[in-house]
Amino acid sequence: MHKGIRMIFYRQSQFDVLPRAFNQLKAFVRNRKLAKENARRILNWMRHPLAIYFKKWKYDMADAQKKLLGLSKQDLIDKIIQDENLLGSKKSKLDRMDLSVDNLAIQREQLLGHFIRGQKLALALCHSNFKKTVGRAFLRWKQSCADGEIMALVEQLDRTSGMIADLEAHVAKLESINRSLQGENEELRSTAVDGIEIAKVVQEMTKQREDLSRKLQDRADTIKKLIEDNNNLSVRLNIAQREAQQLESMKQQVYMEPPGRDYV
Repeated sequence: MHKGIRMIFYRQSQFDVLPRAFNQLKAFVRNRKLAKENARRILNWMRHPLAIYFKKWKYDMADAQKKLLGLSKQDLIDKIIQDENLLGSKKSKLDRMDLSVDNLAIQREQLLGHFIRGQKLALALCHSNFKKTVGRAFLRWKQSCADGEIMALVEQLDRTSGMIADLEAHVAKLESINRSLQGENEELRSTAVDGIEIAKVVQEMTKQREDLSRKLQDRADTIKKLIEDNNNLSVRLNIAQREAQQLESMKQQVYMEPPGRDYV
């Protein structure tokens, strides 16, 4: 399949040249990528903050060796003695520095203790100031609350005084109304006696009216019965009159003369 596709797109003479060229191109591209990655990594190393110390460590030893190459044996011995003296002085200097470091550590501990005690004192002072401030604020709040209560009581007292004055005026008005009502009650009492007598008279008249109404009712019933009897009698009278007329007509028919005969 792959061979057939190559035969379609390429001539017979290109079967060996093109794959080799493609392989070389792929190898070139791969090598170029590797070179770019290596160059980028080297640049990153060169830009690293510790690159200066690495260069110093790498090249200082070579510079020192180059300097020692031109010296003689005696110069080397003198150099060694000088270095030993420098090492001794350095050692004593280091001992002194250790002592000073110990002294500084002791002083540091003392200063740290003073600092901690100062912080504690500052905190205690802040706490006491806070308590004082809270106490003063509480006293002010309490005083303001007391003043507010006093003002409220004064206002309530004023309102109560006004209400008492209104009540006194209202009581005086009620007393005047009571006096007028007492006068009216006396008048009503005097008229009530007359009213009682009038009521008695009215009761007696009511009784008489009830008796009369009963009597009238009885008479009305009697009149009603009489009217009914009269109606019945008038009906009977009418019936009797009709019967009498019938009898009269029958009697006339009986005693009527016979009709005359015609003789031929």
